[in-house]
This record gives sequence, C-alpha cells and structure tokens, in this order.
Amino acid sequence: MSDEHPYKAFETNENWKIVEKAIADLVDNQDLKEMTDRKYIVGYICKLLSES
Repeated sequence: MSDEHPYKAFETNENWKIVEKAIADLVDNQDLKEMTDRKYIVGYICKLLSES
C-alpha cells in the first residue's frame, strides 16, 4: 500500500500518536476489528479533533 493518504498532514500531530495507540490497543484486545487501513481511521479522527 502507498503511504499517501488525505490525512498525511496530521501524521506529525501529537494526537496522531495517541489515537494510533488507542486503536492499536483496541485491536490487540479484540475490541475492534479494522476494516479500513489504520492511517485512514487515525487520520479521520485527528481531522475531526483538529476541527473541534
């Protein structure tokens, strides 16, 4: 998969690390099943956080 995605600008934001870890923990605990590439999930959440 390509590293390009519409949320690339958020990758350096501190929220990215926090959201990525939260999702990773949920997946590891089998509380969440990812159906979409993680960078799109994390990016969308970070985008929403930045708009709030």
